[in-house]
Amino acid sequence: MAKLPVRKRDGAVAVIIGALLTFVIVASLMTAYVLWYVPSNGQQQDLQYISETENSFLQLQDQISNTTPYPNDFVGQSFTLGVPGTPPFSSSTDSFIGYSNGSGFIITMSYNMSVTVSYDKVIRTIPMNYTFNCTGEFYLDTETPFVTPTNFYYQSDTIILQQPASNYSEIVGSLPISFGGHAKNLYLNASQFSIEGTNSSTGGYGVTLMTMQYSNINQSSFFLGENVTVSNLTGGYTSAIVDNITLNSFNYTIVSPQAFAWNYALASLYNLTASQHAWENKPFSWQPSSIGSIDITANPKGNLLNIGITHILYPFSVNFGYFVLRLLQI
Repeated sequence: MAKLPVRKRDGAVAVIIGALLTFVIVASLMTAYVLWYVPSNGQQQDLQYISETENSFLQLQDQISNTTPYPNDFVGQSFTLGVPGTPPFSSSTDSFIGYSNGSGFIITMSYNMSVTVSYDKVIRTIPMNYTFNCTGEFYLDTETPFVTPTNFYYQSDTIILQQPASNYSEIVGSLPISFGGHAKNLYLNASQFSIEGTNSSTGGYGVTLMTMQYSNINQSSFFLGENVTVSNLTGGYTSAIVDNITLNSFNYTIVSPQAFAWNYALASLYNLTASQHAWENKPFSWQPSSIGSIDITANPKGNLLNIGITHILYPFSVNFGYFVLRLLQI
């Protein structure tokens, strides 16, 4: 009779110990799950956010590159800010987008060209001598906590990705300069998109809208045999045929902390040396030996990249454009 209470107490202790063991096991499993799930989900969200940001810049580039702009035309693009996080275990992470006109970025494009046209048995040579300066860039800092953060720079319709930790940078999307052809079919295209505004930035978690407006446009676009409208020198205009294009000089100089990315992207298209890699981030000169009689050189020096022709060219077509966009909102 005296032993029965002891058995009851032993049973109660066993239940408590079993409950504690169950709790410890469940807590351990939950902890292991959280320790795995939060970083895994965070990594996926970070990679998705970087991809979405790149896509937003590509959409902006598509708007600018594939349209014929007119003065006062608007350009708008939305950008997502911040990464959602993994509630209730982690909160959202902010990111920042801004505009700067004092980051050390500037492009100077100059050319001296003459276009010969004919109409009504009249032959005229029209000289064109221009120098344009392009400044202003957008930047977006992804601030991704689970993958290597990537900074985006938008310079003259060019998208640059840079990882600050390694200083690795590359260009995605199209470039505002291209050239090629052979013999009598040479072509050279170059453009600049200068952005004017007040230095500003915004950050947080949500969506922001970037809005710009064209304020100045200057284009010199010709090809042989093209029908163009020119002044008849008597106060009116007449239709004429382009008979000849002479490009006396052309120079495209980029000053940017990401000048290497510009150089590497162009060299990859035209004449990349086998020993050069994007991650080396070392200046190297190149010359497009595979493009017939067009002779262009690229000479990088630190943050400066100079691209130019070495002798007079007689191209089939040229397309030079200078565009100024005024920042209205970010």
